[in-house]
Amino acid sequence: MRVLVTGGAGFIGSRLVKKLSDAGHDVISIDRTVDEKKFLEQDYCCLDLSNYKHLTKLSNIIEGVDVVYHLAGKKNLQESFDRVLYYHNANVVASLNLLELCVDRGVKRFVFASSASVYSEPDEPLVTEESAAEPASPYGLQKLTVENYCKIYSRKTDLDTVSLRYFNLYGPDTNQGVVGAMLNKHKNKENLTIFGTGENSRDFIHVDDVVGATIAAGEHNLAHNGEVYNVGFGEATSVNEIAWCICKDDKKITRLPAQQEVSSICCSIDKITKNLGWEPKINVLDWLSSQ
Repeated sequence: MRVLVTGGAGFIGSRLVKKLSDAGHDVISIDRTVDEKKFLEQDYCCLDLSNYKHLTKLSNIIEGVDVVYHLAGKKNLQESFDRVLYYHNANVVASLNLLELCVDRGVKRFVFASSASVYSEPDEPLVTEESAAEPASPYGLQKLTVENYCKIYSRKTDLDTVSLRYFNLYGPDTNQGVVGAMLNKHKNKENLTIFGTGENSRDFIHVDDVVGATIAAGEHNLAHNGEVYNVGFGEATSVNEIAWCICKDDKKITRLPAQQEVSSICCSIDKITKNLGWEPKINVLDWLSSQ
């Protein structure tokens, strides 16, 4: 199968590219910035989906592609408040450009990497795909907007789409996210930083599990028709638990005022487990204990 991965040099994308390549697929990967080490390991095209001059080149590249995995975009939730138009262009306009190209070139399936940021403060213990989607940030709104465009394209064109709401990612070789930032500080013998009380909880999902869910969505043998799925572990873990598992010393933790974000969130994965047969394998505290 011929596939295209956008954001292929990123944390998730680079692992997705390798997994697909190892499985024997013909993989094309594009990214607006490419890490030199990853560039040597895989073939990447440096393209910006929001740059119209690059779209002609991409139109030729996408010819004959069966599945597009769209992971590219700007991801800093807090920064999205300060650079709304820039984030809108990178996340919404770029995605629309790609959707149009997919339709024009006869791509069969479009897998969109969405985010748990589409949800508002949850009223129930487990967030389902039917829970209120009222984003608290421009980033979350942009993800929800693209999800809705995907549904429209599925209804009105021959392009089958599916959106995956990734929860809080972690894994090796990154200093991003709650777990990555704390591990990086601990490695550099710096105090860990917790915003607020630390009792806020998250649904932490390992990058390898996310890659597995993404491939399951791309290779599913039935049409998705714009469906949306939560991709998490299905269990809540507090920021305090993460910090204690890493450093085991309150004196090595610096506490700062809370930031504007959802206080606690955990998802139900019943839908993706039932429909796609996917289940996560790696628990965050178990993984941290082995580091």
